[in-house]
Amino acid sequence: MPNQVLTIEPQNELKFKVDFSGLFEQGCTTYMRLTNPSNDTVLFKIKTTAPKKYCVRPNSGVIEPNSKVEIAITPQPVYVDPNEKHKHKFMVQSVIAPEGKTNIDQVWKEISPDQLMDYKLKCVFETPRGTNLNDAGDTAAQNEVTKKRVAVADEAKSSTKEAVESLIQNEAKRKDDNHTTGSLSAKTVLNLIIKKEKKNSLIIISSDILAYVILVW
Repeated sequence: MPNQVLTIEPQNELKFKVDFSGLFEQGCTTYMRLTNPSNDTVLFKIKTTAPKKYCVRPNSGVIEPNSKVEIAITPQPVYVDPNEKHKHKFMVQSVIAPEGKTNIDQVWKEISPDQLMDYKLKCVFETPRGTNLNDAGDTAAQNEVTKKRVAVADEAKSSTKEAVESLIQNEAKRKDDNHTTGSLSAKTVLNLIIKKEKKNSLIIISSDILAYVILVW
């Protein structure tokens, strides 16, 4: 196989922006530049291991001697499967155009494999914070989910604290109305809380000093 005659930029990686869930950011097109520094006309094709996830324009063409072409690679509105993120690659195939041949499709059909020049680039997926999803995406996504869970738990603690205070006041008022005495026991407060919260996905056990949040999945 002959060495690639084209100069390809970037040289090794194509970078794409995704969010923490692995969804491609829309409107973010990545560009590849092909330069033909030779005195020959070169035919090229762009191939990928994930053709349904990218729109490549142009995906084939002709580069005249000492000229260049820019390839626009636009991700589709789909998710990058965590199990496949290392498998996304692009390949530039090129061949010196035979003299006198004008039918490009026919040239590609007739060309022998040992005449093809291949060049491969891997895909790198970057999150909004600049981290590399290929290496740290799973951790980043998990951290984001954890933050959301903590936020939900904190909000639940605050709302439950208010609910507990309201329950205590209402129970105390009920005892006053019934002319009973004595303060509420911890067991009574706990029963009131569980009775109020048992229908929710969060069961919250709270006291004046300590609050435990148990996430029930």
